[in-house]
Amino acid sequence: MKNISLLLILLAIIVISCNNENKSIKPQRTIISGQVRNLDSTDNKVITVIYTDPFFKARMANRLEESGVFHTASNMCFTQNMTINLNNKFINILVNPSDSLFLDIDMNLFRKGNFEGITISGNSPNIDFNNKFNPFYNYISGYFNSDFNNDLPVDEYLNQFRIIIDDSYKKIDQYALENNIDKEIVNWVKKDLIYGYSNYILDYSNDNIEQKLQVLTNSIFDIDNHENFSTMMFPYHLSAVANSIVGADSSFMSFVKGRDIKGLCVRGVELLMKRPASICRDYMLYDFVKGLFEKDPQLKLLVSEECFTDPFFSEQLGLSKNAESKQYADISAEGIVYLDSRMQANKIDETNFMKYLAEKYKDKVLYIDVWATWCGPCIAQMKPAKEIKRLYVDKDVVFVYLCLGSEVDKWIPTIDKNDIKGEHYFFDSDASQLFLSTYQLPGYPSYLLMDKKGEIISIHAPRPSNTNAVTEAIDRVLL
Repeated sequence: MKNISLLLILLAIIVISCNNENKSIKPQRTIISGQVRNLDSTDNKVITVIYTDPFFKARMANRLEESGVFHTASNMCFTQNMTINLNNKFINILVNPSDSLFLDIDMNLFRKGNFEGITISGNSPNIDFNNKFNPFYNYISGYFNSDFNNDLPVDEYLNQFRIIIDDSYKKIDQYALENNIDKEIVNWVKKDLIYGYSNYILDYSNDNIEQKLQVLTNSIFDIDNHENFSTMMFPYHLSAVANSIVGADSSFMSFVKGRDIKGLCVRGVELLMKRPASICRDYMLYDFVKGLFEKDPQLKLLVSEECFTDPFFSEQLGLSKNAESKQYADISAEGIVYLDSRMQANKIDETNFMKYLAEKYKDKVLYIDVWATWCGPCIAQMKPAKEIKRLYVDKDVVFVYLCLGSEVDKWIPTIDKNDIKGEHYFFDSDASQLFLSTYQLPGYPSYLLMDKKGEIISIHAPRPSNTNAVTEAIDRVLL
């Protein structure tokens, strides 16, 4: 193809050389362990440790035996906040690569709320930080304001965002002053808050990607500063920026429309290479090409190692030959119920759940939505999903909704209120944690795609607001 040759020449011209002798990113083994004491019959018997490093995401569920001891380990590249789920409450900790943390949790105190009964020790510079962190973080979370007006012009939208941020900062400063919170904790919480809010604005101006890009690259997000990787939401923001950069380019979109994967790969790399050289650009480029390499490994021939300022990224891409094709273990879980056509909840016997779905919906394509009743982005995605469902009426496609990490008495009312049509299942707390851990899902919402043979094609299927990507993914396996 002539255009590809020209683009390859152009790409070679813009590639920035780098010195690969000193690798700045070095994965290190990190350990989170502990003991949960004084468990009783009302407590959940599964604890989940969620590592959020963008390269080594891991959701590790431990069944708590009589001793209450749990142990997990994973590689980490960046200092990041991560979470531990116990009794449907998230314990937040800030972890450095190579840390070894031990949590002693007294359930007699923990059940009372406000994160009493947690003592954190171990080998880490963040011990004092972590022992003060959770009550503060929990307080701020209660004031999280997600009431954004997505119909505003860019300037007004950004002004709205700043007003919400400033109001939140005032609450943070007030609480810190009244409770003698260290400045280090205050500064980190403020940073984390910005990228927590950014998750709520990812659907702004989907019809005008250039406007969306103006918002996502605004100076308030500081997207070229690698220190922002210390908050788990920053990589998601960079991914959204990368998608907007390529999506706003008419040449790139012409390759998309023509289903020319080689052309869009080269053009996308060219566009992203225009960003300032940094680990942040490395991550955007890595995130963009990784998905393409999974579709066609031969595309690796089009991307030079010298595109990356840190060789770690090119090494990762060389190793990840086809991340989605690995076999996913399944679980046999209790605590799952099915909502029938009469809106009656029916308990499912302990079962290999994904095999159960494959057999129940034999010869059907399944688009699986993993959601929670309290999750704002989950509910927001239900509206564009209705449009997608209309496209597949009377076709071999089933829309399956798995409600996890929620209160059962809010499940059916939420379905009714939002008119969510489809096949509905509810997972209790233990089943939720085991499912998320088994499939290493990043959180809510998550989307999976299963083909007619009952094989999981993707655990990172596109979200409904990206209608074209969803229909393309379904159509590929529907034929």
